[in-house]
Amino acid sequence: MSRCINPGKAYFEDNARRKFFIDKSEMILELNDLIGPGGLGRVCVSRPRRFGKTMAANMIAAYYDCSCDSRALFEGLKVAQTPGWDKWLNKCNVVKVDLSEFYSNSRIKSDVVKNIEKALVKELTVKFQNAGIEEGATLPQALSNVYDFDRHPFVLILDEYDALVRYDVPKDVFEEYLDLLNGLFKGDSASEVIQLAYITGIMPIVKDVFESKLNNFKEFSVLKPGGWGKYIGFTKDEVKKVCDEAGIDYQTCLDWYDGYRLGKDVDILSPYSVTEAARRKEFDGHWSGTSVFSKLKLLIEMDFEGLHGNAVRLFNGDHISIRVNNFPNIPTELYSKDDVFTYLVHLGYLAYNNETKLACVPNREVMEVWEFAVKDNPKFKPILELAQSSRRLLQATIGRDAKTVADLLNRAHRVLTSSFSYNNEQSLQSAIILAYYAARKEYNIFTELPAGEGF
Repeated sequence: MSRCINPGKAYFEDNARRKFFIDKSEMILELNDLIGPGGLGRVCVSRPRRFGKTMAANMIAAYYDCSCDSRALFEGLKVAQTPGWDKWLNKCNVVKVDLSEFYSNSRIKSDVVKNIEKALVKELTVKFQNAGIEEGATLPQALSNVYDFDRHPFVLILDEYDALVRYDVPKDVFEEYLDLLNGLFKGDSASEVIQLAYITGIMPIVKDVFESKLNNFKEFSVLKPGGWGKYIGFTKDEVKKVCDEAGIDYQTCLDWYDGYRLGKDVDILSPYSVTEAARRKEFDGHWSGTSVFSKLKLLIEMDFEGLHGNAVRLFNGDHISIRVNNFPNIPTELYSKDDVFTYLVHLGYLAYNNETKLACVPNREVMEVWEFAVKDNPKFKPILELAQSSRRLLQATIGRDAKTVADLLNRAHRVLTSSFSYNNEQSLQSAIILAYYAARKEYNIFTELPAGEGF
């Protein structure tokens, strides 16, 4: 049997006792402002893999779950510093579902939605034997029966809610999933039974498809974080705390894992990468090691106009302008280079600055993923050769070997530019930056420095 109904506090308790745990419990205050029968309690928070989705889901479940007593667990956290923090503490029935897990465990993938509904109804029937759940009841009906029986409102937590979008399931399965969501979240009776719904995944709500079913959800993402940016990853202050506890260098940690700017004053880092570096006392591609290089490789090989040129610029450390508003949030529907790059932002392979509207490869860790992704692509072979020869250029520069420096820079200039752009200052600048690729690991590179009244 599944363990989705009132899963208790054990998962979050285990998270909270771990070394380098970062307290994100103030998120609960945001949810407490929304929970209730009026229909406001509908939240969708999307973020890249390994950015703390499951930990947040476990925390929310532990706080609201009426089957356990988690007061002692939360009294030592930030949430308890606010008066009235415990208004909803252990006051709700909780349904917590990992859609990706259900999909993976379904032998017949087309039955995944039926399996979810069947498993949840069965668990509700066993746990609430006197609630009058009839045989053949739908999930919304079963939830309503339980609510009428014990009057505890439901909190529904749907982890990896976008799994059926990312896995590109058949249309009839997708429609079945939409119907289930519609039954769960639409209407006054649904709002009374499920007084808080928290769904989380990698992708924001699919435009034109999910929107009609989930248009009452408040959305927060890496593109539009609202006031939730500090909950999506580790802030710099939190990273400093981890580095001090672990005895590792804070600035080196930023060099490896920083670069995601969410809003004017919020920079975040991957929680997984930072904590792995702290545990191992080693800076490496921890987050990237969990990802599939072929996914990035396939995307940057797409033959959209201007995509390859922009990919070279990104690999070179440049920032590029992208339009993020036209992407329908469906990974299988990529029709332009802007769609590809927007998808890469959601995956975490690019960072996007909402103020400048520019995207870039965020840090050294992710740059290594790009290197792996393009290493066997003949279109990128000259670029990689330049990057590989950059160590020789760096040594020649430090050794004041003017001829070698001139030869290598000239080669980089010829590889990266055409006869029409050879004399362009930006082209020369890009060539120089790529030629000194190896220097990034030991030096901070500035393309321009302020001098007097100009540059």
